[in-house]
Amino acid sequence: MKKIFIIAAGILVVTVLLGLWMQMAGASIDTVPAKKMAGKLGLPQIFWPFALPGFGAIVMLASGLSKYETILQKLNSNDLGKSDFIIGLSLLFGPVLAFIMQGGMALYVFGLVDKGDLMKASVGLGLIFFLAMGNYIGTTQRGSPAGLRTPWSAHNDRIWFKTQRFLGRGLVLLSLSGITMLFFDDPMGVMWKFFAALVSLKVLAVSYSYFLWRNEKRQPDLIPKSN
Repeated sequence: MKKIFIIAAGILVVTVLLGLWMQMAGASIDTVPAKKMAGKLGLPQIFWPFALPGFGAIVMLASGLSKYETILQKLNSNDLGKSDFIIGLSLLFGPVLAFIMQGGMALYVFGLVDKGDLMKASVGLGLIFFLAMGNYIGTTQRGSPAGLRTPWSAHNDRIWFKTQRFLGRGLVLLSLSGITMLFFDDPMGVMWKFFAALVSLKVLAVSYSYFLWRNEKRQPDLIPKSN
């Protein structure tokens, strides 16, 4: 896990250097989308190369705090399980997204790509992240912070596995649908539709775990013994 933090920090440093290179190469500040981001953050325009790396660091920090206890346990371990892959991936997501956006911005400013392609790349990266999560979330052990934890899903291994499999398959389906829609729809529209569907999916997964728990409570003879 320590290596993941080092890689994430390295990506953020490279992202900052890329922004500074754009500034030194004479990129017109008026055409740099990060100018608006720096303005919203109340930063002088000279600091715009740091806006996206700062965003990436905040996303990584938020992800780390949400899995604080697990990260502490794994910090000095090089032997990471499948469920830990999701935690590592979520830590890298913010820095990688910032790097992709900063690199895409450079291509856009110097006329190598248009704004639409830049947005498609950013949204596409996010969808690939959720696709990877969907593939691995069903492998998590009961109680893992990488899975969907509810009072009902944690009741026993059977309910946990079924809940995570339901959520994982839903994430894969939504992600593949979103990636397909990127070829035909506005990237921002795809992003908002995806997140609306994601909220609905999580509500369904929580409800599904409760349904499984209630079903077992009504049929106590079918409840498997759990340690």
